[in-house]
Amino acid sequence: MDVTLKSNDLAKELSYLEKIVSQKPVVPILGNVLLQADASGGLRLATTNLEVGLITSCQASVDMPGSLTLPVEKLLSITRLLTEDVRLTLEQNQVRVRSGQYNARLQTLPAEDFPQLPSMKGLAALQLPRLGLRDLILKTRSAVSSKNTQLILNGALLIPGDEILTMVATDGHRLARAVIAYTGGAGAPAIVPIGALDKLFDMLAEGIEATVAFAQSDRHLFFACDGRLLISRTLNGKFPAYERMIPKAHPERIEFSAAALSLALQRVGLLASETQSIVIDVEASQMTLAASSTTDGDAGEQIAVAYSGPAFKTCASGPYVLDFLNAVTEDMAVLSVKTALDPLLFSQGLDYQCVVMPIRM
Repeated sequence: MDVTLKSNDLAKELSYLEKIVSQKPVVPILGNVLLQADASGGLRLATTNLEVGLITSCQASVDMPGSLTLPVEKLLSITRLLTEDVRLTLEQNQVRVRSGQYNARLQTLPAEDFPQLPSMKGLAALQLPRLGLRDLILKTRSAVSSKNTQLILNGALLIPGDEILTMVATDGHRLARAVIAYTGGAGAPAIVPIGALDKLFDMLAEGIEATVAFAQSDRHLFFACDGRLLISRTLNGKFPAYERMIPKAHPERIEFSAAALSLALQRVGLLASETQSIVIDVEASQMTLAASSTTDGDAGEQIAVAYSGPAFKTCASGPYVLDFLNAVTEDMAVLSVKTALDPLLFSQGLDYQCVVMPIRM
């Protein structure tokens, strides 16, 4: 193989591919990127950690078609520092890297040892809004469980409906649900694993295409946008009946400024205990936050709220509430409550809801 391409184009695609690779791959080939050049002038690049894979491409001048693999992190480190076009040439068991006066040789591993990635050809695809999908991930990602005790919770449920696109995540202590308007067609729900969520969020940050082609098979999920294809293994199992976890009859509504509550929580939380629990006390038009630690001391702060119900007092995880506040798109939000032992429902309209379980005081 012998190809020449722009170093900044290669570095850009490698920056996405590098995020797929495990820090300590179980086999050496999984630390490499597969490069496949064809006579038409395209260079296909792929990486995988066996759970998530990414295929992308670059325009290149191809003097000799072929395939090879290179350590993705090392190649990215080199390419980022190059200012001229880069030429990659396979020479026996090594790859020559040239750019201007720069000349290096990298060890390669056989391309035939690289795992074969599945294709979405022949699968029915839905067109999901790119920015809308990224917003759903932003609002629900924090509620995905990172523990291995319940694998089905290690992902977010994506539900393409007739008129809305929904994403839900829960770790058993909180739940986040976000909805956007959608006209791409109804489809079967799918659980997107946490690893794929993070890579998809990065992939959708920029691009010119307004939609993402989404397809699924029995074993894999596919997301294609702007010439990149993200492939993820599916999570098998039944997602919890999340509708039952969202309170329907919380009569008391507390309206507040998300920015004001966020700053107050951060300041008070500096002196919270290891559990990061914050006491929330609401009376009339005032919310009081309090936290204490046996080693550091205590802190409290008050913010103005719109509330005319009876006095209410509860305790909740400060970081859980902050995760909701960090994802809101407008300043005014609502806390719906019932009793100190009932779940807290934070929301912005019906499009974004977050349920947080209280902590016993």
